[in-house]
Amino acid sequence: MVLLSRKIDYALLLLVDLMSREEGASARELADKFQLSRPFIANILKELCQGGIVESTRGIHGGYRLTVDPHEVTVHSLIKLLEGDFQLVACSHEHPETECGLLAVCPVRRPLQRLQDKLLGVLAEMTLAELATDEPALVNLQMEIAAHA
Repeated sequence: MVLLSRKIDYALLLLVDLMSREEGASARELADKFQLSRPFIANILKELCQGGIVESTRGIHGGYRLTVDPHEVTVHSLIKLLEGDFQLVACSHEHPETECGLLAVCPVRRPLQRLQDKLLGVLAEMTLAELATDEPALVNLQMEIAAHA
C-alpha cells in the first residue's frame, strides 16, 4: 500500500527539480530527465499551473517555472490541490456512515482518526524547500515520528 500516489510523487519530484532551474524547463526535458511519461508529466504540470504553483511560457524557449516560494508550499497543500482531501481510511471524512456499517462497534476508528490528524500535521509542516534539502527534512520527520511514538 502506498500513501502518496504516483501523481503526488511525480509532482514533488518535478517541483523540487524546478526549484533549481530559475529559467524553468519544458515538460519534455523533465520527462526525459526522469524517464517518465511525457503526457502524464504534462498533465501534472497543467494542474500545477491551474493551481498557481508553476507558470508556463509558450514558444521555443518556453517551459514551466516555479512561481511560489518553496517555503510556502506544503506537501499537504499539494495533495489537496491535485487529489483533494487526504484520507487514511474511508471513515475519516465528514459522513462516515455512508462508507462503513461498523461505526457503532469499531474499536479503531478514533485511534485511526488521531493517526490521520498526526499525518496531516506532518504533511502540513513539510515544505518543498525542506524536501529539496533532503537531510533536514528526513531528520525533522524522524524527530516528529519519534515524538509521537
